Amino acid sequence: MRFPSSALSEGGPWSSQVLNSFIECARLHSSKTARAIADTAPDNSGERPSVRRRRGIAGETLSRVFTLHVFVIPGLLIALISLHLRLVLTKGINEYPVPGQEVRKETYRDEYEALLQKEGVPFYPKAIGKDVVFSALVVLGILFCCLCS
Repeated sequence: MRFPSSALSEGGPWSSQVLNSFIECARLHSSKTARAIADTAPDNSGERPSVRRRRGIAGETLSRVFTLHVFVIPGLLIALISLHLRLVLTKGINEYPVPGQEVRKETYRDEYEALLQKEGVPFYPKAIGKDVVFSALVVLGILFCCLCS
């Protein structure tokens, strides 16, 4: 279906008022659905809790969600990335397996070191330098978009 260009620019079906009201309806519906699901779950006594008497999301819930999104999830991501980088620096990166070439646990480390000396690129400073440059470009792009809008 095609909309005339005037409908898009002059308060047509995709105007900000229509989109904002749609988003607000979706928010209300999702919170009602979450409360309805919680109403069906029995507690330890076997009785269903009375959640419907609340008229919205309480401050405790918002505080928990905020803590989860601001502290817990980023903290876990930072910890997992740090662990990953530490393993890469200490153990190295495995090369792709080659069909027909047997990998022996006793000699693997020596073969890996010899392969690195012959054709490897060190992770620090070469590979990590590329990551830093790309990350800086992404951050600069985000800042540029924020400042220009």
